[in-house]
Amino acid sequence: MSVNHLEKIFKGLANRRRLEIIRLLAKGDEFFVAEIARRIKLSFTSTSKHLILLHRLDIVDRRQESL
Repeated sequence: MSVNHLEKIFKGLANRRRLEIIRLLAKGDEFFVAEIARRIKLSFTSTSKHLILLHRLDIVDRRQESL
């Protein structure tokens, strides 16, 4: 892993909301974006943006599911 990639990961984690998301997901459960947003008291859109960034950094996985 390059120093540049590590720098991006640490910058990605240097955010209170993203750390809240990581803490929640570290329990091993899967959540819908709406459930994460509710639990961390943030809008769906903002939560989704944080999750996209964490996914791009390979910190979280995602799975889309149709209802």
